[in-house]
Amino acid sequence: MELNTFIYLIKTKLTTVLIFMGLFFVVGLGLTLVQPLKYSSSLRLLVVQDASGAVDPYTTTRANEYLSEILSKVSYSTSFLNQVLGTGLGVDASYFGNTNKKMAKTWAKTIDVKPVANTGIIAVTAYHPNRDQAERIARAVGNILITQNGNYHGLGDKVAIKLLDEPITSSYPVKPNLLINAGLSLLLGLIFALSFIYLFPEATLFERRALAATDWQAEDSQLNQFNLHQQPEAAENYRLVEEALPFDFVAPTASKPDWHQEF
Repeated sequence: MELNTFIYLIKTKLTTVLIFMGLFFVVGLGLTLVQPLKYSSSLRLLVVQDASGAVDPYTTTRANEYLSEILSKVSYSTSFLNQVLGTGLGVDASYFGNTNKKMAKTWAKTIDVKPVANTGIIAVTAYHPNRDQAERIARAVGNILITQNGNYHGLGDKVAIKLLDEPITSSYPVKPNLLINAGLSLLLGLIFALSFIYLFPEATLFERRALAATDWQAEDSQLNQFNLHQQPEAAENYRLVEEALPFDFVAPTASKPDWHQEF
C-alpha cells in the first residue's frame, strides 16, 4: 500500500482511530486504578574494597562492580528478606504473606536493587502503600548490605559497604504512574488502529452507520426539495388532505411519499 493511500484511509477512518485510542485509554486507566498506590524510598550504597595490596586500581574497580552486581541479585532472595524482617526496624512481615511463594513474589515487587554501571554504587529503592514502611524497608535493606555483606562473598573484611545517601522518601505515590500509563495506552491504541486500517483497508466498523445516516438524510432532503419545487400542486393537495383529517397525520419516515398518487 502506498503512503498517500494509507494517509487517505486514516483521514477517512478518523472515527475508528479515535475510538480505538479511547478504548485503550479507558482499559489502561482501569488497570492503573485497580492497582494499589505505592510510595518510594531510595538510598545509595558504595562498595569499597581494600586496595592496600599490589592490586592495581583498575582491577579493584572492576571487582567492586562485580560485587555490587552480586549483592544486588542476592537482595531479592527470601533469605535476604528474612534478614530484613529480623533487623528490628519495624518492617511489617504480614505484608509479604505467609508462604515462601507469596513472600518471594511480593518481595520482588517491593524492592528495586541495581548496580550503577562503572561506579561500584548500589541503588536501593523500596515501594510500599505506606510511606513509613517504604522508608523502613529501604533502611533495612541498606543495613543488611552494610553489616551482613560478608555472607555473600569470600573476601571477609577486605570489602566494606558505605552509605552514600540517607533514604529519600516520596511525598506522593509514585506507582502506578498515571501519566505514563495513560500515554502508553493512547500510543498502543493509535498503533492498533493504524495496524487495523493497514491490514483491513476495506473494513468499516464505526463509519458505516454514520455514513448511512448521512446518505439517507441527504437523499431525503434532496427529494423533499424536488417535490416542493417541482410539484407544488401535489404538495398543496397533501397539505389540504392533512388539514381535513380529524386526527394528527404523521407521514411515515421509512418510505418516501408518492407525489403522483391521486387524492
